[in-house]
Amino acid sequence: MSTFIKDFIERETVNRRNFLLATATGMGAMAVPFAFGGSAARAAISDPAIAWSYRDRASAYWNSIVSGGEAFVESLSKPKDSLVSLINEGSSEKSLADIKAFLAKTGGKCAIACDANDSPNARPVVEAVREAGAYISTIWNKTDDLHPWDIGDNYVSHMTWSDEKPAEQTARILFDAMGGKGGVVHLGGIAANNPAIERLNGLKNALKDFPDIELLDAQPADWDTTKGTELMASFLTRFGDKITGVHCANDNIAYG
Repeated sequence: MSTFIKDFIERETVNRRNFLLATATGMGAMAVPFAFGGSAARAAISDPAIAWSYRDRASAYWNSIVSGGEAFVESLSKPKDSLVSLINEGSSEKSLADIKAFLAKTGGKCAIACDANDSPNARPVVEAVREAGAYISTIWNKTDDLHPWDIGDNYVSHMTWSDEKPAEQTARILFDAMGGKGGVVHLGGIAANNPAIERLNGLKNALKDFPDIELLDAQPADWDTTKGTELMASFLTRFGDKITGVHCANDNIAYG
C-alpha cells in the first residue's frame, strides 16, 4: 500500500512547525528587527533562547509539532534539547505564567512559538512578550481583534487555518454511515479554543442536510482522554441506545 499521503502529511507537519519557529527566531542567524523591519524594535537578538509553549506531549499531534521544533533547532546546529518546552497542561493561567517566567529567566533574549491554549489568553501572552522585548509567533488561538501588525515587531506572526470544513466533511461521512438517521453526541475541545469552536460549527453545518439525525448533546472534553472517557460515560448514562454516532473534536479525546 502506498504511504504517499502519510509521508506527505508528516513532512508538511514538520515544515509548518519549522516555519513557525523560524519566523519567531528571525530566520535563525538573521537579526530579528532586520528580518521583519520596523525601527521600533530593540537591538537585534543574534542567539535567542527558543521555546515552544503548548499543552502536552502525550498527544500524537503535539508530539509531532514538538518534533518539528526539535528538527528546527538542530538545523541551527543546536542540540534538540535546547528547545525549551513550556507545557501548560491545558491551563491558560499556567501558559501565561510559564511564559513570563521564561521571559524573566532569559532577560527577554528569547523567541517563543506558542499555542495560547484559548483565544483570550493570546493578548496577555503577546503583551508580556512585547514588554520584555522578546519575539513570539502564535498558532491556532487568538481573538479576531488581535493582529501582529497592531502589536509591532515583537509579534512576528500568527498561523491558523479553518477546521470548519474538515469537521463538516467528517460529520457527513459519519452521518452516511449512520444511514442518515439516529442520534449523535459531540465531544469537543476547550470551550474557548478556536479549533474546538470551528469543529462544532462544522458538525452543525452538516446536520442541516440530515433532518433525521438529532444532536443529543455537545460538551467540552478539553482535548483530554480521561475527560473524554468521563463525558462519554455520562452521555451513555443519559441517552443509552439513542446514541448511534459519536463525533469527537479529537487530539486525545477519541482514545477515551
